[in-house]
Amino acid sequence: MILETERFHYQKVLSDIAGQDIENHDDDPRTLIRKVRNWFDSQRVRKSYPSPTEIWIAFNQFSADMNDELLGKYSQIDIDDMQVVEYLSFANDWIKSFKKSKKE
Repeated sequence: MILETERFHYQKVLSDIAGQDIENHDDDPRTLIRKVRNWFDSQRVRKSYPSPTEIWIAFNQFSADMNDELLGKYSQIDIDDMQVVEYLSFANDWIKSFKKSKKE
């Protein structure tokens, strides 16, 4: 899947990917989530995926929880510049906790 901010922007810069399915998201996170989720669903890797709305709600909860937990320890600049490994570690812990709370 190839994502771009503006529709047809890729044609101006990369002719090598012409003919591929390109999806634009207009810098809108909710649109991006919907398009990525729907792409995964079309690949049939799993039987089903949560709806785009469920993913959007979880993403917003994750963002709020991350900021609440980290703002006491880090500045906003530290959070914005966080290394990918550290971000993924927090995300993995959060996902485990989120899935456990949904089962209860």
